[in-house]
Amino acid sequence: MKRMIRAFLCIWCVVGLFLWCDAASLTQAQIGEKALEAGLTCLDRKQDERAFRFFQRAAKAGNAQGMRALGICLSEGIGCWLDTAGGTYWLEQSALHGDCIAAYLLAKRYAQTRQKVKALDSLKRAVEIAASLGNRQLLVDCSQLALDLGEVEFSKTIFALSQGNPPVAAEPQGGSGTAWRINDTDVVTCWHVIEGMTRYQLWVNGEVLPLTVVAGDKEGDLAVLRLPEGRTFPAGEALTVNRSSPAIKRGASCFTLGFPQPGLQGRGIKYTEGTVSALEGFMGDAGTFQVSVEIQPGNSGGPLLDSSGRVIGVIVSTLLNGQNVNYAIKKEVLSHFLMSNQ
Repeated sequence: MKRMIRAFLCIWCVVGLFLWCDAASLTQAQIGEKALEAGLTCLDRKQDERAFRFFQRAAKAGNAQGMRALGICLSEGIGCWLDTAGGTYWLEQSALHGDCIAAYLLAKRYAQTRQKVKALDSLKRAVEIAASLGNRQLLVDCSQLALDLGEVEFSKTIFALSQGNPPVAAEPQGGSGTAWRINDTDVVTCWHVIEGMTRYQLWVNGEVLPLTVVAGDKEGDLAVLRLPEGRTFPAGEALTVNRSSPAIKRGASCFTLGFPQPGLQGRGIKYTEGTVSALEGFMGDAGTFQVSVEIQPGNSGGPLLDSSGRVIGVIVSTLLNGQNVNYAIKKEVLSHFLMSNQ
């Protein structure tokens, strides 16, 4: 009996040594490829936890597709605890290693969290890699995402690439949004409405008034612009931001006034109403809340008011492909921004 056990141990040691030597002879790239393949196989067999562990190995071995798979698992909680930040990290690593799909997924994620600058950066990276690889279908998807972000000319350029046509240089384009006066000389809007622009003009009752930026917060997505020295707005009442007004409640009625898509819908002011759906914004953001007020491109920056006409927030974004899921910056955040900038 002892001889049999000794013989079995010897065989096990020899096999183990052989397997170790074989694994040691593999390059990191080969280890990554094998781990990725094993992970995908486990995923097909619904062995999510094993798949996750293989994707970890692939990612640590420097495999770009493994990094993407790991990022998706962490983001969706597949075979592991949900870890959005970790998912974003590995998608970023995958994109840096040349994976165009990871860059596209990142762009979508940043778009949903109203981080337009990051969304466009990731989208440009996805387009560049996809174009070099000839991935036309992904380019079509990128074109649609650019359109969702309001980048019409960029969308056209990407679509031309997807059809195998060289991009045509576009004329510099502007954008539009809604602004509202808080005193005789200043207006409030969202930072993303004016970002990247070099000239700002306000259309008021048929008159175009030049503006300059006097305060901006890119992270908070707020900005204040001012009329030229010596100019004031026509007679009329400004909207006040009062921190002492009643706290907003879930289910409360609200409405907004704005100028969505003036080129298509005309320059007349538009009124839309709805309710406060949630007291937190996207992914639990405490600085925003969710509303059912219907908004479109051009509504950004507009005031959100309660049924008594008091400002309770600033319209800021919508959830792409969501069913009327929109967000507004809370009045407390706006008030702090205004006071901080005097």
